[in-house]
Amino acid sequence: MDPFEVRVRFTEHLKHLGASRDSILKVAAYALEHFHQCDDLFNCILEQMNQANLRDRLNLLYLFDALCNISIQTAISMRRKPSVESDPKSDRNVLDIKPSKKIKLTDIDVKEDKQSEHKELDGAKKNEFDASKVSSPDPFFSSNPYIALVEANLANIIDNVVPKGPNGTVNLSGTRKVLSSWRSKNIIPADLIHQMEDTLKGRQVENVHEPAFFPKRNL
Repeated sequence: MDPFEVRVRFTEHLKHLGASRDSILKVAAYALEHFHQCDDLFNCILEQMNQANLRDRLNLLYLFDALCNISIQTAISMRRKPSVESDPKSDRNVLDIKPSKKIKLTDIDVKEDKQSEHKELDGAKKNEFDASKVSSPDPFFSSNPYIALVEANLANIIDNVVPKGPNGTVNLSGTRKVLSSWRSKNIIPADLIHQMEDTLKGRQVENVHEPAFFPKRNL
């Protein structure tokens, strides 16, 4: 698949991204399987975030969370089993890793996909990602490129997910949970997380309104 086709398909996946864990993990898997285009695919997410409504922007933040968590788990698995095998069909190398397939995302308020609960997933459990299918030209995940991109663009991401104005506060709770998770897992530096949390506090203060006055009713 050429880079342009990868980008087009990924953009379509983003347009249909839902709030369920299955939907988020499916799109994250695609991004990781084509991580040699991580810069381009990351920009696709940012572009979609700029165009999306507030609810979908929060889903895209959850996508970033999935990418970070999967990258961390895969990096840990690489350190445990760093062997690399040559792929005769490609100039790239395939990482010979089989990490635990259960990816724990941030404890976020995502909707469960009720329809998928009744489908058989070919022997695989729900919400699993097979990182052994990911190929790389080098020990790629040891540097966690998606995490580096999230860190470098975090201020822009937060501004999009929780914009100024009263409507932006709807995403405050979910955004704070993701930031707290990243700090506790040392995914993003604590000082940067602190700056973003201060930004969110500022957003909340800006949108605090005086309580509405309701006249007493005559009983």
